[in-house]
Amino acid sequence: MQNHDLYTLLVRFKDSQASGPRDKIYALLGVSSNVSTIDALRPDYEKSEVEVIQHTMAFLLDLPGGASCFPDWMLPRSLQNLERLGIEVLLWAAGHGILTTVEALLPGKSESNIRDHDGQTPLLLAIENGHMDVVDLLLATDKVGINVQNSKSQTPLLLAIENGHRHVARLLLETNEVDINIQNSERQIPLLIAVARGYDDIVQPLLMKSQANINFQTLSGQTSLLLAVERGSAGVAKLLLRESMIDINLQDSARQTPLLQAITQRDQVMTEMLLEEFDIDINLSNSVGHTPFLLAAQTGQTTTVHRLLDTGAADDAVEDLLGWTPLWLAAINGCDAIVQMLLDYHFARSDKPNSS
Repeated sequence: MQNHDLYTLLVRFKDSQASGPRDKIYALLGVSSNVSTIDALRPDYEKSEVEVIQHTMAFLLDLPGGASCFPDWMLPRSLQNLERLGIEVLLWAAGHGILTTVEALLPGKSESNIRDHDGQTPLLLAIENGHMDVVDLLLATDKVGINVQNSKSQTPLLLAIENGHRHVARLLLETNEVDINIQNSERQIPLLIAVARGYDDIVQPLLMKSQANINFQTLSGQTSLLLAVERGSAGVAKLLLRESMIDINLQDSARQTPLLQAITQRDQVMTEMLLEEFDIDINLSNSVGHTPFLLAAQTGQTTTVHRLLDTGAADDAVEDLLGWTPLWLAAINGCDAIVQMLLDYHFARSDKPNSS
């Protein structure tokens, strides 16, 4: 093969000395008969070292766009990558959006087996750098690694959501092979990341997957619903609450529930949405002993206090870890309307702080 001759010479003499990088390339080109008629490879010292290397390596790979489709590597790096030149250039092209180079080098290769030192595949690099035409090309093949992970445990789906490439995420979710529960190095799954960013158009197809882990908790106990409440994403919260398997009473490491979080943030819309759920436990307390009722009374949220009273399930004898009751907390915080409301509902009959 003609190309093989030049390649063999480059491998054999890559460690040999020359007065300069161009001299080294031109010397080898001069004894390789298969390149004598290639105008781009004739000695020309008006060209820079990078240009000479680009033309030489592009010839070896038979790239349709010539030197313009080859990275601007200096000679040491080019020779270092010589034995896997096609793979290294393919990775570079995917990360830089050089579609013609990807098209030329991809056939016959298994994309999932092509990795750089960070474990990045062509698909991961294209997604990370936002080259959608390259992503579309790779996804159209039957050898793409849908669930491969890089050194940060990111999959194409995780990376697409993290980088805001929602079109790519939706394309990936249309495949049957995508695993939606793979975790990244921070123990996050795609659903959590989509919720954190308020991507209801990604949350919805994720929830349609039978394997969706809607109650997944991070190391800190964070759930998708807690995160939606924390972000004030009412639309996402509605999608989550439609799921029959959702546990709306899960607590994080601080024993915070979605309802407690909504009341903490004075989010009346979210609070009402949660209180409409039949299986809501309104008496769960956080790490300092605050229940939704205690917290609402302490912070002067009259509408929420009234709504909790209407449920008939609020614990009127509840005390926090310091022994304070709803009435006392409302009183010392100057919430006169709530104090009157509690007295009217006969919540004051035994409310007093502990003697301690």
